[in-house]
Amino acid sequence: SVRWCCLGAPVRSAYRYVPTRKSKRRGEDMKYGAVVVLRLLPAWLALDRETRRTKAAAMFAIADRHRDDVVVSWYDADALGSGHTDWIMCRFDSLDRYHAMWEELRDLEFFSHPYAEIVQVLLGINEGYHRYEAGDL
Repeated sequence: SVRWCCLGAPVRSAYRYVPTRKSKRRGEDMKYGAVVVLRLLPAWLALDRETRRTKAAAMFAIADRHRDDVVVSWYDADALGSGHTDWIMCRFDSLDRYHAMWEELRDLEFFSHPYAEIVQVLLGINEGYHRYEAGDL
């Protein structure tokens, strides 16, 4: 499933991402995790809230298409961090499927205008040390 935050607008049912169907997986058992750190730019905040909702819907549609391969959660961090405004947690088994989703997302106006920039990407292996000790790596 995908849980999206407000992208700079108050969370309302009309703005929340609701998947067309549930993902087969919750993400806890997926092999990889990535935290994509974002900075929303003043151009995004200058848009009226309805325009933001419309533009965000394109991102939701892409995430929805990939929901069985990449479990996504979006976190609002404006008031809680420094140098970033939001971050996205992605869980997945295939780097190729994760990469394919981000290729689609980066083609959107949200990143090409730009309304946001990717500050940093943190990548890790879920319980990698256990898998190493068990001889699975």
